[in-house]
Amino acid sequence: MCYIWDFGGYVNAVNLTSGTLAWTYTRGSSGYDTPYGIYPIWIFGTHSIAGGELFLSEGRYYDPPLFPNGWKLAINCTTGALVWSINGAFQRDPSPIASGELLGVNGYDEQIYAFGQGPTRTTVVAPDVGVTTATPVTIKGMVTDVSAGAKEDVVASNFPNGLPAVSEDSMTPFMEAVYEQQPMPHNVTGVPVTLDVVDSNNNFRLIGTTTTDGTGAYGITWTPNIPGNYTVIATFSGSASYYGSTAQTYFYASPAASVATPTPTQVTNYATTSDFTLGIAAVIIVIIIIGAVLALLMLRKRP
Repeated sequence: MCYIWDFGGYVNAVNLTSGTLAWTYTRGSSGYDTPYGIYPIWIFGTHSIAGGELFLSEGRYYDPPLFPNGWKLAINCTTGALVWSINGAFQRDPSPIASGELLGVNGYDEQIYAFGQGPTRTTVVAPDVGVTTATPVTIKGMVTDVSAGAKEDVVASNFPNGLPAVSEDSMTPFMEAVYEQQPMPHNVTGVPVTLDVVDSNNNFRLIGTTTTDGTGAYGITWTPNIPGNYTVIATFSGSASYYGSTAQTYFYASPAASVATPTPTQVTNYATTSDFTLGIAAVIIVIIIIGAVLALLMLRKRP
């Protein structure tokens, strides 16, 4: 393949064996972002090819006023599809690639950026007291980005609980917000997490899958079904942007306490012996009271 890009904003791939045009990429109309109606692609020495991807810099010559909406592009060499892009003015230097990382100087903020897969950290926490085989437990944790950039003072202060790992769909706007002072998107989605356990019978089994939220947190509720010791394993398998990570924790589930079934009390319509005795005593007391009252009345009637 021969790859040709131009100031007109087009990238063309020509098959050198057949001479046919394999694919064409263009971002399309720029509206009022540029005076040309299109997004020019810089042609002087800022391109790279690695891993089946062609890396180009969108924008024009670096002169005031600085052009808006410049982009670094990663284009699939086989299909011409846009793999990823990031905002920036990367026209000043070549884009060297080594050890899976691409470097570039962003003219918008005069910082050097390194693009590549980043390491992650997965955590998992489970209750360690009061767990029984009749009690649902909540297992929770986080998946965070622990790359070198996440340790910078500004980033660490903005994300004191850790920089969350995010989905591929959220990657570009989220990274622009974290590192380039762009607005934070409100629809950030996270990464998938798998939860497995090893129970007291040494059975390894899946108990659930979930996805982290925009803060990097996740949680599932599950009820242990056999008593004994459990090992809980949380796994993020990784993505095109992150290396995977895993973590584990432990808890003990005691057997559920048995509940005695109460004996039902039989209810009848018949009076008991005690009821009959109390009734007679009450009648006698009433008779005595009436007799005393009558005797008192008789004594008052005498002259």
